[in-house]
Amino acid sequence: MSSVPGPEWHWDGQEWWWWNGSTWVEAGAATAEPPAQPPPTSAAATTAPGWGRAAPAPSVATRAAPPQGSRGVSAGTLTAIVLGVVLVLVLVGGGVAVYLVKSRSGTAPVAATSSPSVSDVITLQTEPLSTANSPFTPPVGTDHAVTPVKVQGVQSAPAETVGLFGGTMNNSTCDKNQLVSFLQANPDKAAAWAQALGITAAQIPAFVAPLTPVLLRSDTTVTNHGFVDGRLTTMTSVLQAGTAVLVNQYGQPVVKCYCGNPLGPPPPMKQVRYTGPTWPDFQPGALTIIQSSTTIINNYTIYNIENNTTFVRPAGTDGTQDQPSDVQAPPDPIPTTQAPATPAPVTPAPVTPDPVIPSAPTPSAGTEDEAIALLQDAYRECAVAIGRAGEAEDVIAAASYSVAPAATAHGGFTVTVTDASGEFVYLVNVAERTVTPTNGDAITVADECPGVFD
Repeated sequence: MSSVPGPEWHWDGQEWWWWNGSTWVEAGAATAEPPAQPPPTSAAATTAPGWGRAAPAPSVATRAAPPQGSRGVSAGTLTAIVLGVVLVLVLVGGGVAVYLVKSRSGTAPVAATSSPSVSDVITLQTEPLSTANSPFTPPVGTDHAVTPVKVQGVQSAPAETVGLFGGTMNNSTCDKNQLVSFLQANPDKAAAWAQALGITAAQIPAFVAPLTPVLLRSDTTVTNHGFVDGRLTTMTSVLQAGTAVLVNQYGQPVVKCYCGNPLGPPPPMKQVRYTGPTWPDFQPGALTIIQSSTTIINNYTIYNIENNTTFVRPAGTDGTQDQPSDVQAPPDPIPTTQAPATPAPVTPAPVTPDPVIPSAPTPSAGTEDEAIALLQDAYRECAVAIGRAGEAEDVIAAASYSVAPAATAHGGFTVTVTDASGEFVYLVNVAERTVTPTNGDAITVADECPGVFD
């Protein structure tokens, strides 16, 4: 193919298109050579906004639909808003997500697409006691075999529930100092570990200090982050009752002590299936989702697995300040709020079983909608700050965002924007109405819009 005479021409792999100043028009040539003349048009070719290019890639034309597949956006179509940062629309999970993409080479990146998901089924990786998937650290805690509490169906349990967590009085099941020391000695793992929790590596000691060691008393589903080949990985896991974890000030498990893996709330789930080894008390469909407290928890009333009593553990302590409690923990502290799911057989990994178990109703999407709106507003403000508000609005309005509850604070969401050129991580706090960049690339973007991000 010969060189294109100018940016007003676009070859989509099947035919030529001509930018007439306001829209893309078919040029009527189906060969790889550009036509000698543009197609008839009443509008003269002019420089379009295009975020720095004379003409954007065709998205609206005289055809019923814009070019797709091989007739997609070519390299150089999207240019930087600031310093090589652009907005790219990518199909993910059945919708369109907007990604911030930083060009490493100085040329504009190609928009990437993938097929929408055709299934709402989430695979849950089962994790028995004293096992780990893609561990961050050597064991910094000890799991203990316990008699699991009875759970019918998939239940959401408030973190402040008396006896929800177990333990042994005056004994910690997790060594926080050992965890911090290992991460500080391994900067690559520290950076990935911090990223999973929406903090910086420098904030790890302060983040870990107020955490409280406890044992899970029922099989609990979480978002589990591992470390493989120098990169952060994510999986949805079921942790066996008796797993040692660290919980934050709202009662949300944030670290699995046996392997140091950072944890978060599970994603919204319509249906689930299982893979991996199981344990004798495992029942498909009988799961606990820990619901973060709406207020800071100062003291945990913990079930003593040694003598069936309870004791009080001040938040952030390691067992040295435990005190006996007169409160009687209910034998089954997790309430039954829905009909039990139908049990189904589970096949050990690597075979994924066919049975699909209905999950609990997902939390209201209201706060997720607010998080999306806050981030969209931040993008709009950034565009205003650099004088391109009108150009960014159409992209933002057409996009949707994937968000996940953050493990750091009530009302927060971790938004991770990923592309081959990098990852951009934000903590969007709905309660405080803040949008905070938490990794290097996101901070670089925010630096171009002073006063917009927190």
